[in-house]
Amino acid sequence: MSYDPQGGGGTPPPDGGETRPTSGGDMPSSGGGDMPSSGGNETRAMGGSDMPPVSGQPTQPTGGYTPPAGGGYGAPTDSESSGGYTPPPGGGYAPPPQSGGYGAPPPPPGGGYGAPPGGGYGAPPPPPPPMGERAAGPGVTVGSMGTVNQASLQDLLQSWMNALTKPNVATYEAEIPKASWLRTLIGVAVVTLVSFLINLIFAGLAANSMNQALSQLHAQGVTSMDWIANFGGGGGLAGAFLGLIFTACFFFLGAGILWLSARIFGGTGSDFMTHSYLLSISYTPLRVIAAIANIIPLVGGIISFAAFLFQLYSAGLAMQASQRMQPGRAQLAAFLPLIVGIVLFCLCLIVLVFGLAAAINGANR
Repeated sequence: MSYDPQGGGGTPPPDGGETRPTSGGDMPSSGGGDMPSSGGNETRAMGGSDMPPVSGQPTQPTGGYTPPAGGGYGAPTDSESSGGYTPPPGGGYAPPPQSGGYGAPPPPPGGGYGAPPGGGYGAPPPPPPPMGERAAGPGVTVGSMGTVNQASLQDLLQSWMNALTKPNVATYEAEIPKASWLRTLIGVAVVTLVSFLINLIFAGLAANSMNQALSQLHAQGVTSMDWIANFGGGGGLAGAFLGLIFTACFFFLGAGILWLSARIFGGTGSDFMTHSYLLSISYTPLRVIAAIANIIPLVGGIISFAAFLFQLYSAGLAMQASQRMQPGRAQLAAFLPLIVGIVLFCLCLIVLVFGLAAAINGANR
C-alpha cells in the first residue's frame, strides 16, 4: 500500500526513504512492481514498494552503501598525501638554460663552414684493377690477338703440363675457352726456338768433327776434301735457319691434314683456330722433349719416336673434344695420316725394289 500525502491514507514510508512526487503528480503503487516516473528515471525498491525517484536522482536502498557525508569525497589529508608523489620544487620541470628552449647548436667559428681546400671536391680516384690484372703485371699487346704477360705465360705453361700429365678428353675440353691464335703461335714459337738452338748445337758439333778430320787429312797431305767440310758446316747452319721457317709450316700443314681426316670420319664442331690450339698444347712440350733427346745418340731417336706416337694419341683426344667425335673415330682420324704414310712408303719401297731388280736383269742381258 502506498502513501498518499493528500488523502491521508496508508502508512508513511520509513525514515530516510520518503519520496516526493515529481511534477507529474501522484505515483500509484502496484504491490511491488516497477513504477515509471514522469521524468523517465529509474525507480529503486524500498521495503517492498517501488517509489519514484526524487527530483530525478536515484534513491539508495536501505541497508546498502551509504555515501560519505557532505555529498562526496574530500581532499586527502596530510598523512595520506605523505606517501604519494611530491611535485618538484618550483612548480614543475625547468626549461634548459638556453633562451627559447632547445635551439640549434652554436655556429662554427668563422661564421660558417668554408669550402674545401682547392676550391671544390675533385673527381674520385679510379678504382683499383681486378686482382687478376694486378697479379698479371705489365704485358705486351700483340695486335688484336691479346696481351702476353707473366700470368698468361704461366697459365699456358700449366696447359702444356696438363697435356703431358693428364691425357684425357676433360683436359682438352677445359682448354677450349682459352683458345686463341696468340697462345697457338707462342707454342709453335717455343718449338721453333728450341729446334733452332739444337740445330745450331748439331751444326757446331758437325763442324768440329769435320775440322778434326780435315786436320788429319792435311797432316797426310790431302787437301782435296776441304769442300766437304765447307759444305757440311754451311749446310748445318743453313738447316738451323731454315728450321725457323719450316717448323711453323710443318705444324700448320699437319693441323690441316688432321682437320681433313677428322672431317672424313664425321667430325663437326669448332673452328680451325680452336682445332690448332688444342693440337699445340700437346705438340709444344712433346716436340721440345724430342728435340732435346736427339742430342743423345741412339736413345734420343727412341725417345723421339715414342714422343711422336704419344703426340698422335693426344691429337686424337684433342679432336674428340674440338670436333665432337667418338673416341674410336677420333683416334683413327689421328693415326690415319701415319697409316697412309706407311702404306705409301711401303709402296714406294716395293716400286724401288722392283725397278732395281728390272734394271739389274736388263744389265745382265
